[in-house]
Amino acid sequence: MTYRLKLDINTFNNSMMPFIILLSFFNNIGLFLFLIFIIIFGLQNSIQAIKSICLVTIRSALNPELAPSMSNFEYLKWIVLFSCAGILIKEYFNIRERKKINNILFPVILYLIYSSISSFISSTLPIVALMKIFSYGFVFIGILIGVYITINEFDWIGWIHKLLLPTIIISLVLYGLGLGFHPTNLSLFRGAINHPNILGTTTVLFIALNITILQLKKNKNHFIYHLLIIISLIIIWWSKARTSFIAAIVMLLVYLILLNKDLLRKALLIDIILVISVCIFLFVPDILNVFYDFLAKGNENILESATASRGNQIGDLLDNFYSSPMLGTGFAVPMLPHRSYTISTQYIVEPGNLFFAVLSYGGIMGFVLFSYYILNIIWSNRRNFKELIFLPLATILVSMGEMIFFSTNNMGPILYMFLAIYAFYGKGTESTEFETST
Repeated sequence: MTYRLKLDINTFNNSMMPFIILLSFFNNIGLFLFLIFIIIFGLQNSIQAIKSICLVTIRSALNPELAPSMSNFEYLKWIVLFSCAGILIKEYFNIRERKKINNILFPVILYLIYSSISSFISSTLPIVALMKIFSYGFVFIGILIGVYITINEFDWIGWIHKLLLPTIIISLVLYGLGLGFHPTNLSLFRGAINHPNILGTTTVLFIALNITILQLKKNKNHFIYHLLIIISLIIIWWSKARTSFIAAIVMLLVYLILLNKDLLRKALLIDIILVISVCIFLFVPDILNVFYDFLAKGNENILESATASRGNQIGDLLDNFYSSPMLGTGFAVPMLPHRSYTISTQYIVEPGNLFFAVLSYGGIMGFVLFSYYILNIIWSNRRNFKELIFLPLATILVSMGEMIFFSTNNMGPILYMFLAIYAFYGKGTESTEFETST
């Protein structure tokens, strides 16, 4: 009877979800009801907790011209993230065989402990740094545990693909209607997402999912997924998100190398692509101007554009690193003239590159520990490297320019999902939760 009741509640929640999501598009009252429902929905079980984290992440990234901004409900959003992460972390104690999950968790926890100690010692905003470490680590660990205990029960790759697909379709429609451009720079397209760079990031992640599905041979209709990759590339081009475009090209090159085809057919495909590329440059005289405009993001001076968007950010990170090369200057906080123990959410940094940010945050030791836990994740599932490498690869590549990796308040949770799916695909386990509910 208990099992039947839980099953009926889950069915009701899942059937109500599209309506509740749609309701959040109308006004702030609808958005408030959506967040309340998401909290209740996420407390049911691990699968729904992960879904709630992902749904609130994507919903908060939507274009405010399409749906009310979540800025008025930031605290409710954090309640969703922390309560759902807490539900997932609690399930760790129901896991019978913990060796596989511990092999992934311990390097992550080690990095978090080191970051906490180094930030408390060297940061001018130690309390703020500790708050950011907690928000990043708590949600990341929750997702790792949640995916580990549900990966054999639920197709997370397919579900996230369905979650991101509407943003691609809506962006395509908006461009066709001449809508969805950035209000301060009409040459930049942001589509269904709140910023052109985040649109680029989202689209790169979507491309990674399509390639992964093709590599896993999860669907026989390969044409659809290749078409979605082409459409995604076009959307990235419209957004003028340079890092995302480079990331997408790198992933496609890796895809060609790892493609499940024999060497002769693979070489022939690469030759055809090279010939077509050369012909485009030779016979389309304006193509260089088009590329120049893309790289300059509509500005007249390409060097000035590149410097304005990333150069100053990386320069500041390097200055921080040089001032404290061993311990860094604190996790995701600016340097102040005097040390302060204030508690605030107003101190925002915008690092332009993941690895420079890690060096700045925790110095050389922090960089070593961070690199170890990333490489440990990649090495942990080397058996499925050829099929799944695009998930961690996309996570790292998009963070080379739009550093959202540590930002739980941005697209960070989706990146954590990618790493967790890669780490545990084909080797998850069940918790006792699945003995009583689904």
